[in-house]
Amino acid sequence: MHQNYHFLKHLTEALRPLTKGLKFMECFSQEKDELVIVLAQARGKNNYYRPFFIRAMLRPDFACFNFPDEFNRARQNSVDLFENLYDLEVMEIRQFHNERALGIVLEKNFTLVFKLFGNRSNAVLFENDQVIDLFHNKLASDNTLKLSQLDRSLDQSWKAYQAANYDHRKIFPTFGKEVNAYLEKQFTLVGAGLASALESAQTQIDIGIKPTFDSIGNIAEVYSQDREVNSREIGAEAKDIRADAKDIDADVKEIGADARPAPTTETKQRWQIIQHTLALLSDTTFRITLWNHQPTLSLVPLGEVVREHTDPIIALNDFYTTYNRIGVIAKEKSEALKVIQKRIQRTEHYLEEAFQKLLDIDSNIKNEEIGHILMANLHQIPERAERVTLFDFYRNQDIDIKLKSDLTPQRNAESYYRKSKNERIEIEKLQENIALREDELQELKNHLSTIEAFESLKLLRKYLKNNNLLSDAPIVSPTQLFKHTEFEGYVILIGKNAKNNDLLTKKYAYKEDLWLHARDVAGSHVVVKYKAGKKIPNSVVERAAQIAAWYSKRRNETLCPVIVTPKKFVRKPKGLPEGEVILDKEEVVMVQPRGL
Repeated sequence: MHQNYHFLKHLTEALRPLTKGLKFMECFSQEKDELVIVLAQARGKNNYYRPFFIRAMLRPDFACFNFPDEFNRARQNSVDLFENLYDLEVMEIRQFHNERALGIVLEKNFTLVFKLFGNRSNAVLFENDQVIDLFHNKLASDNTLKLSQLDRSLDQSWKAYQAANYDHRKIFPTFGKEVNAYLEKQFTLVGAGLASALESAQTQIDIGIKPTFDSIGNIAEVYSQDREVNSREIGAEAKDIRADAKDIDADVKEIGADARPAPTTETKQRWQIIQHTLALLSDTTFRITLWNHQPTLSLVPLGEVVREHTDPIIALNDFYTTYNRIGVIAKEKSEALKVIQKRIQRTEHYLEEAFQKLLDIDSNIKNEEIGHILMANLHQIPERAERVTLFDFYRNQDIDIKLKSDLTPQRNAESYYRKSKNERIEIEKLQENIALREDELQELKNHLSTIEAFESLKLLRKYLKNNNLLSDAPIVSPTQLFKHTEFEGYVILIGKNAKNNDLLTKKYAYKEDLWLHARDVAGSHVVVKYKAGKKIPNSVVERAAQIAAWYSKRRNETLCPVIVTPKKFVRKPKGLPEGEVILDKEEVVMVQPRGL
């Protein structure tokens, strides 16, 4: 909320007594997207008398003020800005109504406006009503701004709320994402209480008792207990909500004993919450919180509150320091966690659909069973029939079976047997994919907990890169990329073509894995995955060698020489064609080619 209109109002009030009457001594920039303003009472021989520093960071991804006690200008690589303001007196600090902008009003009708519009933040210099200079010249559209048009008048009454179809975002655009998130939470709490009250009232109506709607009045207590505000706020707000609940109770009773509560009851409760939130935004409690894994300056209780301040300048300095200390790692961590959570959701969705498909297949009549029923009743099936009703001896009832009229009954049965075979293959494939995705889901959850624990940006980036977590592309298992089999508990991976061979050897084979290839002919790279602390048995080496011989040009030979070497002795120098490697050490075994 450091760019929020409601916070800038507090900041303007705090800056006014500290800056009004000071002279605009200089403004310079020595870092990209950053400018520094020096205000002081007088210019001394070497220094300024009682200086006040304003540092404005106007990056596309982070726009914020900072008010350091001291700031030493670099002797090199700094440039003067807005020189026509030098030595002019600060007349006022101006907050623009319902806008994320504040201005330093100076003599001779100059106003330096800080426009904090997210990635379009800028410092704009006005003379009278016209723009005469910009800090970010690339934001050319700012040249068309008019000082007199920066204030926004908004109707924020109950009638406007009704006209907006009870969507507070339309009449309170200044709330921003933090306040809206806070409101949604409060709406949910009150909605739950209201639903309980309505259910109780309807129960009384159903049994013929006139509802008293006492439970609606008790919403205030539920609401108050769940509010994350201090005890003083809770007491005052609960009292107001009870009063509002009584008004709603009166409105409901006017409708009559045989009717449900008016449909506007919840919207009135929401309006009351909005008014209390506005009171919170006017309060001088400024919270440094961790929300969505990011340091946040908030006027409302949101996320994990780390510290609280009552001075907006101190709060903003604290936030600026906190953000620059942990904000970068928090931001990258947050982005990585969002990517992984998206992958988790996608994997869980796939698993849900796959399990449902297995259930559907299991609950339907099997094609193999239909084939058996047809074969047992060939004599009862008329020629060229499109449908036939036969006795289902699996379920002791009749079954209607669809046939192909151009096929004999026996051929129709064979067709169902082929479908049954495909059905079994589909089930096996689904079960295999489910196992892979369950492993992937567990791996993603492990990544999630590991990333949350990182405190070092360097280690975080290295981990994300090494585990291919920088994009939201789904994690692909090696067994999905390559042919594979398992022998005596060891996984054997087989390349599909030259490009796939390179992928297997360079990215998915590690130095302790065993690498195999038929000697002196083209063929697949074969890798036996190493198990920590265990020597790969000769029987496994022989089986992998047979597979390497089979997936080569020597497939039809009686015996085939196969190279066997640890992966650490396999190199791929730059410039070699796809699939080709250089071996620093090798052994050769003779085996009979045999496929999977």
